[in-house]
Amino acid sequence: MTCFKGDATKDLQISEVRTRCVGNSLEIVGLITNLGKRQWSSVTVNADFFDSKGVFIDKASEYLRSNIGGNAKEYFKITIPSPPEQVTKEAIQPVVKISGGNTSPF
Repeated sequence: MTCFKGDATKDLQISEVRTRCVGNSLEIVGLITNLGKRQWSSVTVNADFFDSKGVFIDKASEYLRSNIGGNAKEYFKITIPSPPEQVTKEAIQPVVKISGGNTSPF
């Protein structure tokens, strides 16, 4: 099977995003829904943190090892060990998005 980097943002949608502190780490969890018919693999999820003035603070990403079939759902988790204090102290919510993935052309 030939894979190519398609526009994952057309098929994959993120919802149910939550953050939680676990020990010294920050976890971001959520749900990816594949609204298309193609299977996606090697999906990467990015989380960007901005302060109340819109100034960029930090970034984290996670590569999903599981495939997301057509019309399927898959949960994700991004773990940030020792996040910047500003992120946890001010309870800043990340902007979470799909940044890429591979799919079959057919």
